Amino acid sequence: MGATKGVRRSTEAYKSFKDQIEALWNFAVMICYAVPTLKKNIKAVEEAIPNYSIPKNDLFSHDDSTPEQLKLLAADYKHRLTAYLWLSSFSFFEAYVSGALRELFDAYAHRADRRDAEGQKAFFAEDTRFERYARPGAEAVARTDPAARRRQPER
Repeated sequence: MGATKGVRRSTEAYKSFKDQIEALWNFAVMICYAVPTLKKNIKAVEEAIPNYSIPKNDLFSHDDSTPEQLKLLAADYKHRLTAYLWLSSFSFFEAYVSGALRELFDAYAHRADRRDAEGQKAFFAEDTRFERYARPGAEAVARTDPAARRRQPER
């Protein structure tokens, strides 16, 4: 639990983040199987071993990469794949944080719009000083901890 302590796993942002990361890693696993197989096929074609060929690119039909070009691309795929995984993971995490904050703001605002002080207080730790004002400069009407009742609001 260490690294995810305090992470709210019930948010839509977290579910999306988890799905994106899982898909990314599944893709990386597939690449780690595909590239060595491609290297093996290239070597077999170069050695004229029967029944081996270089598969056609089924996504970019106009691509006409030579075996030499493919070998160059495959040579450092682990390094490039690692970089792409890191960059993608950070992008997904950034989207997660943004989404989680949006969900938090929306949920808090929903309770504020309904003047649900108890619902708003649920977003904070139990000992948090919580004050709600009816209008600017008005006396506080709700606080979370008993000690806060004795303190004057800070202005």
